[in-house]
Amino acid sequence: MKLQARLLVSLCLCGYTPLSRAQTDSVPAAVAGSPLVVFPAAAQEFLTWMRAEGWQSKRDQPRGWEVGDGVLHLRSDGNSVLIATQKGFPRDIRRTPILRLRLKVLRVPRGTNLSRKNGDDAALRVYVAFDKGGGMFAPPNTIAYAWTEKEEAGTLIASAHFSNLHYISLGKGPTPGDEWIVVERDLAADYRRAFPADRELPRLSGLGLKCDANDTKTSAESFLSAIEVRSN
Repeated sequence: MKLQARLLVSLCLCGYTPLSRAQTDSVPAAVAGSPLVVFPAAAQEFLTWMRAEGWQSKRDQPRGWEVGDGVLHLRSDGNSVLIATQKGFPRDIRRTPILRLRLKVLRVPRGTNLSRKNGDDAALRVYVAFDKGGGMFAPPNTIAYAWTEKEEAGTLIASAHFSNLHYISLGKGPTPGDEWIVVERDLAADYRRAFPADRELPRLSGLGLKCDANDTKTSAESFLSAIEVRSN
């Protein structure tokens, strides 16, 4: 099974301080770095954009998502949508290990618990798959950076679905004043936390984006305007 299909199927079933900084302002200006994803400046029909850019979804009709003005708008009302792609991968990030995300969160699902299958919801997840997998029927080593209901930024949470999938909280609750924030994570440090037996940082092999509230039957809404990597 190809990595892209395996990533979609698998993820949908489902000592040191790492870098984490945030800043706020009112306009989603460009973030300096090397983009992993570029959202279009003009509004586009979401499925058209998704297919043109090489994204795929386990669900045939991902509804509630919009793209344009350089922003991806994600919504969930008791449902779940994940898109994932291999476009531009694999990618060596040893010289650019800092992941930078620009985001805004309006609603978080309520009653969540990412360590349990019946509470595995989040307003936004950015799945970073590394080029070191667990075999034909397991996803690659993956970190899912999640904007959560109540976990403090930097919290590491083991997935209830797979041993080689770990969540790391980006923050919690609606972003203050509905403002855009920039969050940075050190991929190398986070990878060593999640997979301590593997000291080398593998190449990136794919990305996934998810917004879901299907387990808690609540709702979620978030925006994403940049996914980039940069040097230390």
